[in-house]
Order: sequence, then C-alpha cells, then structure tokens
Amino acid sequence: MLEIQRPTGTVWCGLEQFLGGKFDKHNNNHGGVLNDDAGKARNTPQAFSHFTWVKSANKLIVVDMQGVDDEYTDPQIHTINGLGYGVGNLGKTGIDRFLKTHQCNAVCNFLELPKVNASDNSKIATQKIVKGTQLVPNVDDQLSRHQIFPSLEIPDDFESGEFQCTQSLTGHSDRVVSLCITPTKLYSGSSDGSIRVWGFPDLNFEKELNVHRKSVEAICANDTYLFTASADHSIKVWDVPSYAMNVALRDHVGEVNAIALTEKSLNYLVSASFDKKIKVWSLKTFRCVQTLSGHSKCVRTLAISGTILFSGSNDGSIFMWSLKNMQCLFGLDAHDGWVKSIVVKDRTLYSGSFDNTIKEWNISNFQYGEKIVEHKEHVNALCLTDRHMITGSDDKTALVWDMATRQCVAVLKGHRLGIQAVVTDGKQVYTASDDCSVKVWKWTQADK
Repeated sequence: MLEIQRPTGTVWCGLEQFLGGKFDKHNNNHGGVLNDDAGKARNTPQAFSHFTWVKSANKLIVVDMQGVDDEYTDPQIHTINGLGYGVGNLGKTGIDRFLKTHQCNAVCNFLELPKVNASDNSKIATQKIVKGTQLVPNVDDQLSRHQIFPSLEIPDDFESGEFQCTQSLTGHSDRVVSLCITPTKLYSGSSDGSIRVWGFPDLNFEKELNVHRKSVEAICANDTYLFTASADHSIKVWDVPSYAMNVALRDHVGEVNAIALTEKSLNYLVSASFDKKIKVWSLKTFRCVQTLSGHSKCVRTLAISGTILFSGSNDGSIFMWSLKNMQCLFGLDAHDGWVKSIVVKDRTLYSGSFDNTIKEWNISNFQYGEKIVEHKEHVNALCLTDRHMITGSDDKTALVWDMATRQCVAVLKGHRLGIQAVVTDGKQVYTASDDCSVKVWKWTQADK
C-alpha cells in the first residue's frame, strides 16, 4: 500500500509487481477456459484452480487466472457460502461452473487430484506434462553415431606449454557474437549486422557482407549454403561461394537466437527464438514444416544429435524433442539462470548457463547434473573436441578442460570484454568477444 498526502486528504493506492511480457488470461470466474495462441489451454493455471478446491476441503476455489508465463495476478475467489472476496465471488454457482467445464490434465494427474468429470478423462494416464514429471525415454538408437570432433593439438604433458594468441581479427564495428568454421573459411557475425569472411590457412580477410539490419546472433553452413540468424527476426540463406541471398525465412516474431542443421537424412534447419518457439524448416522448400512450443521464456540455444533435438531456454530448462515425431520427449529444470549454450557428444549433454556453471547430463536418465566448472561470470559458449571442452565466459576468459580428468589445462586470457562464441578446428581455437575482435589461439611448446 502507498499512502499519498494531499491537501484534500489522504489517498491510498495499491501497488503490485509489474509483469513484463505477453499477458494472458487462462480462465475466468464464470467457468470459461481460455486458449493460448496455439489454440490450447495451458495445464498449470487450470490445475492450480483445481488444486485450491481440493486443498481447501471444497470450501473455496481460486479462478480468473491471468498473468505472464507462470506469474499470476488479480485472481477471484469463490467460496461455498458466497461470503467475502468482493462482488466477483459467485459462491457455489461459480464453483459449479468451474467444475462443469474443467478437464483434468497432466498436472492434475501428477498431483493426484481427485478427478473432475472423470468419464471424460480416459486418456489422462497417457498424457505427458512437458517439464519434469515424465519418465525419460530411451533415445540411444536415435542419437548420432557419426559425430566427428576435431582433435585438439595439446600434448598429454600440458604443463610443457601454453595457448598463445597468434592473431587478432578486427574490423567489426560492434560486438562479435557468433562464429562458424568450415574447412576453408571462418565466419564471424557481429551486432553491427555484418559477417566477415576469413580464409584459411592464413585467415586473410576476404569479404564483409552486410546481411541483417540487426545483430547476427548465429551462423551455420553446409556444402551449399551459409545460414545467418538475426535479432531482426529473420533467417537468411546465402548461396556459397557467390554469397548471393537465396531466400529469407521470416516466420519468427522475435529475435532468432540459434540455428542448427540436421543430418542430410532429415535435411532440416532448426531455429530458436525470443518468441519462445522452435521452428523446423525444410531445406528442400525453405518452408516451416513444424513449430515446437513448450518453453515458457526465450529459447536461447540448440543442439542436434541424430533425430533428437535439445533446446535450452531463459526459463532455465532443457527440453528434448523428436525430429521424427515433432514432439517433446522430456524436459527438466536444469539451471538457476538462462541456459545459454548446449552441446552433445555420444550419450552426454553439456550445458552452460548464466548461473555461471557448466553441467554434465547423462542423456539416458537426466537425473543428476554434475557440475564441471564454475566461471566467475556467465557461461556463454561451449565447444567440444575428441578429448577436451572449451568454455567461453563474460569473465573475459576461455578455459580448456581435459574431459577425462576434469582438469583445466589452459586459460586463454587476452580479450578486454566477455567472450560470446568459441570454435576450433583442432589446430587453433577461435574466440569472439564483446571487444569487437576475434582472437586466434595456438598451443605453443615452452622453451626448454
């Protein structure tokens, strides 16, 4: 409450927390169940109303659920005797209206709430809640068996040398936030909307392409195309080697944060956006063939192994999806902060987060996330080799880890600001930074 003294007298005002984001109403105090943009009613708010009826020993129910994501405000309470809680309290009539229209869902089932309209709920047992309550499916046979990782040129006696910065690639006028490496090129993407092309083996600057109106958040490539994703809500496809634009993909309604390519057998491009959606694009038609929904906040990162897609979000969760069935298979609350980067190797997933940690997950059970390392600030980037993992952070460092021993074998220091992307070809490590540069690191044997 806020008391305001005025010459005419005291004014009392009620204050509540501002909810930033898309405001949705999920049910009302007349028994109405309201659908989201995808035409479905969200499970959590409906189950919460059911929960309040059960836990109050059938004396009241909380309805009129509305808010942003799972932060709710301005509810209405119906009491069995119709007393209290304002003119919106419709008493037993309001309660009966909710019970008549409510369809128990997976959350109700997980909480073991007594069934409402039980005759209409024969399929309850087969429904799955998206996050954290379902069994982990066995996807071993769907994961890739053909992943190839470079071998980082570090001797077993890693104390005999160190990584040294051999080049600093400059020219971008703003933060460098994305990198992509191919056998012949290194691509760097910047918040200035451009990408710069660097040729191997000498990393000579070859070309600058002004590809987007806003930041180039992600880059990937195959033998035919270069793909760029941007904060301007679009993905653009560029023919290689001419770099002529082939097509622009514009179905997202928010910043596109990540893109990833599947194996040729599927032939998809997958994209993740601030609009909380994941979109799957056919590389034959360049049309969106599926939109995947489930995260409650911005989808920040993607990783693909075989026909299985993994996604990380600002809601702290990691979801596992089937690209064959276009369904969510499993989800878990993985971190206390944004999940900024995920990578997959064999049957293991690694996740880096804004809670400053990196966790290792066994894909077969997801029961425990072993914490590998804690950076001093946000972990923005992960990169795997056959034996090592390289991590980039807002603390301005990149760390090289021996995954067999969990030892840090090198600390790469040289950037003036945070590191946003890391890639390697095995011979060298490349780091992109908020200081507008890309640095090139090579293992150097110490003088004896």
